[in-house]
Amino acid sequence: MFIAEHIIGGSTLKNSILGAGLGAVLLGIASLKTGNIALSTGLHFAWNSLHWMLGYKDNTGLFVEVVSKENGRQGEIVSYAAYIVVMLFGILTVSQLIKSQKRYNSI
Repeated sequence: MFIAEHIIGGSTLKNSILGAGLGAVLLGIASLKTGNIALSTGLHFAWNSLHWMLGYKDNTGLFVEVVSKENGRQGEIVSYAAYIVVMLFGILTVSQLIKSQKRYNSI
């Protein structure tokens, strides 16, 4: 659903699968481990805020990323690699450090 929402919102298929797909895994694990969406909401807000501050949201942030045309492909590869590393680190961290919240129904 998260991938489809990003495609409908105008993201490319590659960005939707790699970006939103890995993000959905991280946010899903965070929700399942904690039993609520508070951590997922905070992680999503922090990620979007950081992206805005770094100028990745249509270059409207505090900083502006500039990559020359000659280095555009290398910049894209580095960007995807960094994103994948950060998401995998987040997935590993949440899955290992957050204890699962067991919910028992009392009758």
